[in-house]
Amino acid sequence: MNSFLGTCLLLACSVFYYLDCHISLFSSLLY
Repeated sequence: MNSFLGTCLLLACSVFYYLDCHISLFSSLLY
């Protein structure tokens, strides 16, 4: 159960960073 939670946390972090990168890229394209 603990490793499952760790995997979910890691996935959530990677998705967050992925979106953060794309939002930054999109913002730089707008300006």
